[in-house]
Amino acid sequence: MSHHQAASASGGRNSLDPISILYLEDSPIDLEFSLSLLTKGGIEHSVTHVETEGDYERHLREGCFDLILADYSLPQFDGLAALEIAQRLCPETPFLFVSGVIGEEVAIDSLQRGATDFVLKQRPQRLSAAVRRAMAEAAEKRARRDAEQERALLLEKEKARSEELARVNQRLEQFAYAASHDLQEPVRMIKVYSQLLARRYHENLDDEGRQYVSFIETGATRMDNLVHDLLSYSRVSHMDAETMKDVALADVLRDLVLPLFQPALAESGARVEIDGELPVVHADPERVSQVFQNLISNSLKYRRDVAPEIRIAATRKPDGSYWQIAVSDNGIGFEKEYGERIFGLFKRLHSGDRPGTGVGLALAKQIVEKHGGQIWAESVPGQGSTFYFTLPSVSRSLS
Repeated sequence: MSHHQAASASGGRNSLDPISILYLEDSPIDLEFSLSLLTKGGIEHSVTHVETEGDYERHLREGCFDLILADYSLPQFDGLAALEIAQRLCPETPFLFVSGVIGEEVAIDSLQRGATDFVLKQRPQRLSAAVRRAMAEAAEKRARRDAEQERALLLEKEKARSEELARVNQRLEQFAYAASHDLQEPVRMIKVYSQLLARRYHENLDDEGRQYVSFIETGATRMDNLVHDLLSYSRVSHMDAETMKDVALADVLRDLVLPLFQPALAESGARVEIDGELPVVHADPERVSQVFQNLISNSLKYRRDVAPEIRIAATRKPDGSYWQIAVSDNGIGFEKEYGERIFGLFKRLHSGDRPGTGVGLALAKQIVEKHGGQIWAESVPGQGSTFYFTLPSVSRSLS
């Protein structure tokens, strides 16, 4: 059983929980310094410290951790042996070397053998970012595994729905192949080698050369984001009646959505206001939270030079079967003729000066339509936009 038993039992760990770390390190000073960097980086953690091969293997046999950090060179024990044990006992756990003696050739070899990343003790400021990236990659792998498990469950339970299953299978197979073979690994290697290039040849590069390396790293990061968004888009296909329940939208916003935006809201001075009471609807809470996340993110992304104001309200349809949710902002808006285009996959109106992958609104549309609802937008350029979507009331079930 994992050292995060409750999280594993519920199907995944809460991103707000402290991460459990098994730290293989023989220097107390280096250990304390690394942990202080994680704390300063806002990464909450619980640590099990080991120094010997026996203690290290014993803890891994008792249960896997969220993360393994290891020095490369220890008395009578080396990093590659530690990596081999981790891959045998806890193959899904991210493994990072934190070492002062690892050379560049050795670092590349360790990555090829399965290490997630390495951080030189001479450049410790990378540690927090490396840990966040490692945890994100691990979550992505778990999501792919869960998607495949869900597909297998659908194949077993829903044989009669052959046409729908064929579409799900085709989408999952195409995406899984592209993500695991054609996209993720090459992107990872581009990032690794561009970082090595920047470090090893920093003094040999002129300003233009350093800018080119920066372009490579930026492009690889954007591809990482795109692969993650496409994974989310493909997984919506697995939403069915078993994931649906009566859910209070106020709870979804409070517990699943707004905590994610606290830094961005504080930085921009934005306000999110809820007009009146939000209803209880029959929906998949995780998917509905993704709709709100994308709409709020849009409002922050396409803001004017004033503090963003975001309002969320709900009205019930006359026949009582659906609730209409409105998310309004005071952003830059868009012309009426783009009202349909913005919901297309990879369709963006401001691709040159605004971040994003062009998947968010397409994902929101797919989720809402899977609930049997509709989504649309109204806007006045320079004054703001309002996105509307409908969700079934508690008396309806997934169609």
